[in-house]
Amino acid sequence: NTSIDIIKDNAIKRGGCTINTGLSTVDASIDSQLEKIKQVLME
Repeated sequence: NTSIDIIKDNAIKRGGCTINTGLSTVDASIDSQLEKIKQVLME
């Protein structure tokens, strides 16, 4: 069985999303995605 808990976190900007698993954490916010795109374009 798999369960998902959705928890509001006021530290995360509106529209943001952080995914936590037992192995890692993924920041899926728009800001982090735009930063990654910027880094790739600057290479």
